[in-house]
Amino acid sequence: MLALGVGGYFIYMEQQADVAAEKLGRIMPVYEQGDYQRALDGVEELSPADPRASQPGQAEPRIGLVEIADQYSGTPAGNLAAFYAGNAYFNIGDYDQALEMYESFDKESNFIGASTYAAEATIYESRGEFERAADLYLEAADAFESETRTPEYLLDAARAFESAGNLSRAEELYSQVTDEYADSAAASEARVFLARLKAKQATNS
Repeated sequence: MLALGVGGYFIYMEQQADVAAEKLGRIMPVYEQGDYQRALDGVEELSPADPRASQPGQAEPRIGLVEIADQYSGTPAGNLAAFYAGNAYFNIGDYDQALEMYESFDKESNFIGASTYAAEATIYESRGEFERAADLYLEAADAFESETRTPEYLLDAARAFESAGNLSRAEELYSQVTDEYADSAAASEARVFLARLKAKQATNS
């Protein structure tokens, strides 16, 4: 009986995953057009002529990213909907809601996971929570190795630590960028910031 119950659960979850993916596919064109509020809230109906309609010739609603993320949170598409909802809120300037969606997103060690950590960091930095922002930029740097993005995240972390008054940690990260990513655009900026930081430290000593 237990085996049947477990098997039934997995079949149900597979079905839910398929439904979530279908619903996400219907609303993503709205998101990709930059119509972020409608992507969040949903669209009253899908045109009967739209080939994405599950039953061609019949109008049907397209639920929004927030509802998909909530109703199908245990599925890959539901999780991805939380990421896109965070981006949509961010793009319309609702940073509190953006942060809530980003933090609900189950991050993996990939480009999307890294960019989500960085977006969270940007929001905390805008609130003046520099230590928290710096830690999240470091999470972004660790989540996905990239010759361009990683040094940028490390540079952002260094700037945030400097703003928080943690000058020794900032100096360490500026130096890491210049040493390990010497040919990157971020390294050029890091050299400038590092020189300025050392001048500041010399003045204060």
